[in-house]
Amino acid sequence: MPASKTMAEHKKDDDHPQAPGLSAMAYFALFLFVTLMSLVLFLQFKFGTPH
Repeated sequence: MPASKTMAEHKKDDDHPQAPGLSAMAYFALFLFVTLMSLVLFLQFKFGTPH
């Protein structure tokens, strides 16, 4: 069954530290993107919209 194969692959992926590292890097990239967008919006509201 595909379900048992998926569980086996997932268990095999848990042995590698690449999955958590990739997830952490993705969360960091998302946090960085949100921070930059917030900074840009703040500067636009404070100094006016650039041309």
